[in-house]
Amino acid sequence: MVELTRFQQHYCFRFAHYSVLIHPKQILVALFLFILLAAACLIAIVNGSAKMSAFTAIEVLTGGGDAMSKMLVEQIRLPRITAALIAGFALGLSGCLIQTTIKNRLATPEIIGVNDGATAAVVLVSALSMSGTWAWWIGPIGAVCAFIFLALLAGQPGREGYRLIVIGMALAELLRSGSDLTLSMQEMHLVNGLYVWKNGSLSGQGYEVSLPVLAGIGICVPLLITLSRRLKAMQLSDDTVKTLGVSLGFTQVLILFLAVITAGLACGITGPIAFVAMAAPIFASYLTIPNSVPVWLSGLVGALLVLLADTIARSVSISQQEIGVGIITSLIGGPFMLWVLLRDSAEDK
Repeated sequence: MVELTRFQQHYCFRFAHYSVLIHPKQILVALFLFILLAAACLIAIVNGSAKMSAFTAIEVLTGGGDAMSKMLVEQIRLPRITAALIAGFALGLSGCLIQTTIKNRLATPEIIGVNDGATAAVVLVSALSMSGTWAWWIGPIGAVCAFIFLALLAGQPGREGYRLIVIGMALAELLRSGSDLTLSMQEMHLVNGLYVWKNGSLSGQGYEVSLPVLAGIGICVPLLITLSRRLKAMQLSDDTVKTLGVSLGFTQVLILFLAVITAGLACGITGPIAFVAMAAPIFASYLTIPNSVPVWLSGLVGALLVLLADTIARSVSISQQEIGVGIITSLIGGPFMLWVLLRDSAEDK
């Protein structure tokens, strides 16, 4: 039985034994982000090495347009836009889950070595495979293996997860070096595309990769909905969480496992992309109500960030060579991380 009731400033949506509190501000923010995403998609369609007018793009999207414009939009740009949206959503989702569980905004998939684990696995299998197939599907497996190794070295996240972050940074550097070594041992003309992807790129990515990744994320969504109450409790201290009857260790492992899987899926599409998993939850927290965990809003913000970064990467070229989306996000991510560190230090004082 489905029931919708008002509770103070929230609306309570009940279905069978489950209930979800919805705040009107969250709905308005989500609608605002969807509008921004629609505008960003239109900007991404009209911009690139071959530009077109917004009128032509809308004409193609509504079933009209000439053959050349149709091919450009339907076969090249829309598949890439879809891949950017799915990868960005997964990164934003993963970043929010990890930051909430470890209670540290610096704890992101790229910082703790999860992205580099996924990248190393894809590079190793793709470079050494005699079939030449793109082993994007190995990304989640590599991410999980990297996190298991990290957990064995660092133990439980602990208070503010500093030990996990420091060891994760060392592990990320080790995995990154292993990926570079693997690529250096191959003939460059055979792994040129893999080298570009390793620096973060959506070039050539389409539905054959993004749709299976979307299916993988879809499998994680029901689990996240089930864990929503426990995820909110993760904002509290460990002792408080235990007094609420929540199994702290099991909940941390389960949430982090889902975060690692989604990050690995995203890396399978784009390669390692910095900044997005860190920034998306922080931006989303400014848009939503206090003391909430903006999981889904973080996903939408992540999708918007990756799409905008990829549009800039496609529009800016050096010597006819497209700049990788990972380079764009890294240029923004460095100053942003510095701002987060300085802001947190100021708040501690």
